[in-house]
Order: sequence, then structure tokens, then C-alpha cells
Amino acid sequence: MVSGKDGFLYPNINVETCIKCLACEKTCPVIIPIDLSGNKSNPEVFACWNKDSQIRSQSSSGGAFSALASAILEEDGIVVGASYNNQMQVAHKACFSFEDLDSLRGSKYVQSSMGEIYKSIRSYLNKGKRVLFVGTPCQNAGIKKFLKREYVNLYCCDFICHGTPSPLLFQKYLKWIEKSKGIKVTSFNFRSKKSGWYDALRVVNNHEIMKGKYDAYFFGFNRNFSLRESCYNCPEIGMPRRGDITIADFWGIGMTYRFDKIKEIKDGISLVMINNAKGELLFESAKPFLEYRKGYYDEALSHNIPMIEPSPRPIERETFYLDMESMDFEALRKKYLRVRGKAKIVAFAREYIPRFIITNLRDIVQFIKWKLNGSKTL
Repeated sequence: MVSGKDGFLYPNINVETCIKCLACEKTCPVIIPIDLSGNKSNPEVFACWNKDSQIRSQSSSGGAFSALASAILEEDGIVVGASYNNQMQVAHKACFSFEDLDSLRGSKYVQSSMGEIYKSIRSYLNKGKRVLFVGTPCQNAGIKKFLKREYVNLYCCDFICHGTPSPLLFQKYLKWIEKSKGIKVTSFNFRSKKSGWYDALRVVNNHEIMKGKYDAYFFGFNRNFSLRESCYNCPEIGMPRRGDITIADFWGIGMTYRFDKIKEIKDGISLVMINNAKGELLFESAKPFLEYRKGYYDEALSHNIPMIEPSPRPIERETFYLDMESMDFEALRKKYLRVRGKAKIVAFAREYIPRFIITNLRDIVQFIKWKLNGSKTL
């Protein structure tokens, strides 16, 4: 793999040593897609939240990942997911204990480096270890093609993916924060729930609350300026899903069907989709760690369109990464990442309106939308 000027890693073939065996093509899930015949096009859907309130508060949504991971670790298994390393780069790593699991919690809005982790996973599987792999749909497809065969002790979990920004852009963002605030960034949380699930804050070093202009990186992600080029035509999203089980935020919960625990929404609700028999087995083992309610696919899809459609490519994407080659993050922010219009009003409301007012307004909107959608009950 080589790093492009945009900071993304790309496959690279050494033509001087290539023997034209076509092994690279045979293991490419884009050229030869993985077999999804065993996965459901209309999977079972659940709304979930972790029974442990502390774990839930540390999670981006309801803590479903932690429940799945706990079920694996309880049986002396291994959990593989994305974590920050000592250089604040995002890379996949293996977790062997409950104590280390915290490093894998929380959404990281940057492309994760896989390094040698696929080889490590194969080694663990061959030793008979149960392994839970958590990654994007394309990373799930990648591990399955790499292994070349089905392992009964491998559980693959994907999530609904909006797309991934560049690791180089993220590093420029961190350096900009360090310069602006006069600190060394040693930890970063994209989705602190200090203000609730819907109004997540960026938190640096466990105490620096990031608001206003410091949301510029996340603004670029939401506006699709900073995604990898292939994300706009992603071949790995859609149904059936690539993982045995899928997790995500259950955005819009209670707006289509009645949700009997509406007061739980402010603390985060996870969407869990059971895609095949192996996913069902994993979910059963995770149930002791979860509160859960039956949901419906149409309800899950209504506010999670990236489940089936790639993010649209904005016109700004034509020049965004070209400019990044010569601009620092502050210059990029001024040109592309300023919050304007409606987004600025919403940001102001989240920052200054008392929390209880926002929460009550959301409950009212939730109820109105449920009534407009036909007052459906599960």
C-alpha cells in the first residue's frame, strides 16, 4: 500500500517483482464480490441499549458494540476494531480483555489503517479462537476475501457507513487544534454525549469541549467534502449486508412505530440488524448485556439512507484535496468548512439553549412525527 497526496492508502503493485499470478485480483471484493447468498435482504431489526449505564455513556449510541464484544471476550475470544495509536492515528488492533475494550469504543470518522491485522486474525482463527471483527462494509468484505474460506469461529460486524475522510486531513486537523489551543492532543472523542445523543460534542483530552469553528472537520464529513473518492460509488453498501450482524445509530427511533421507552432516547439507542444465522447466534449471546426491542427494517432505513445509497459527491470535492496539498487546516476551513445558514442556527441552539428545553422539544417532535406516520405500534 502507498499513501497518495490526499493521505489515503492505495494498493500498489511492484511491476518488477510481479509474477502475474492474479492473486490480487482473485482476492479483490470489487472484482470478485463476496458470496452473500446466506445473508438476508430483509434482516431482523432491534433497538438496543447497554444495561451498563457507564458503558452506554462512553459509547457513541446505545453500546451495542460493547455487548457483542463482551459476549466474545467472556468466552476467551478476541475483538478486533479501530483504535487510536500513540500518534493519534486510527488503526485496527486486537483486544484481549475487558480493560482494553474502551479503546475500541466510539466512532472514529477517519479511514482506519489495517496494517497486518488480517494476518493476525487468520492466526487467531487457526488456533481455534473466537474472533469478532468490526469494520466498514468494505473492510468486512476485505477480511472475507483475504481468508479465502469460511471460519465458524469468525464473527463479522459491519456498520452503516457514510464514507471515510483522509487520515492526513485528520492529522492536519489535530495539529490545528494543538496550535489554536496550545495543547498536545492525547485523546479525541468525536461523539461525547455530554449534551445528549443527538447533540454530540467533540472532546479533546477528556475535557476540552469543541464547539463552533472546531467542528469544521465534522462539518466537512457531513457535507461529504472529505470522503475517499471510491466512497461516492461504494460497491459494498446495500442489501444484503456484508457482515453477519450490522450496528449503527437508530436515528428516527419512535417516529414510525411507537417506542415504549422514549425517555431512553436521549442517552443513545443502537440499531442492530441480524443478517444471518451466525449473526443471530452472536446476538443471542449478547442479550444478557442488553435491553432491546423489536424493530422494523423500514423504520431503520428511514433515517439511515447510507445503508443502501452512497453519499452524494459535492462539487467542492473536485478541489478539496487538491487544495489540501498546499493549504493548512485553517485555510481549508475558511474556504470550505465554515458553518453557515441553517447549520449555524442549529449549532447556536445546541450550544446555548438549556438542555431540558431541547430534550422536551425533541419528545414533542417525536410524537408528532409518529402521529403523522399513522400512529403505528409494534
